[in-house]
Amino acid sequence: MSEKPRSATTKDRLVAAAYELFEERGFDATTAEDIARRAGVGRTTFFRAFGSKDDVIFPEHDLLLGRIDERLAAATPATRALALSEATRVVLRHYLDEGDLARARYRLVGSVPALRARETGGIQQYQRLFARWLREWMSHLPDGHLRADLLAADLVSAHNYVLRRWLRDQTSDP
Repeated sequence: MSEKPRSATTKDRLVAAAYELFEERGFDATTAEDIARRAGVGRTTFFRAFGSKDDVIFPEHDLLLGRIDERLAAATPATRALALSEATRVVLRHYLDEGDLARARYRLVGSVPALRARETGGIQQYQRLFARWLREWMSHLPDGHLRADLLAADLVSAHNYVLRRWLRDQTSDP
């Protein structure tokens, strides 16, 4: 039995319209009203789906943080290394599944300073989340907090290195 293709949701249409307009006009010259009009919905519908124009760029950020937190929360002492590996892959898999949209986001974020700043803030959130769990797990060590912070930074840095190589078409198999 074949699966029916998923029809585009209002949120999907808004994201597609936003990226089309950002490409045509630039991020700063595009308004939420422009995006809503292009997607064939009203301004209120836009703001029900997204809190701001910036949120169109990073729509799944909180969901991904939640998925990472859930995976780390489910770890036992024996499965912590596996949990860290799987949690690190959550965001990578998300971007890979997005494909061209992820690459368009990468180009856009690279060209808009305010979006770069927001992305940096998001990276710090991931690092703090990993560090929180690692500190708990390493609390028995005299230098556990230091080790936890260093490992969290390493995990996020390694993820970003691999992801950016894929986003730049430097590898097809991250």
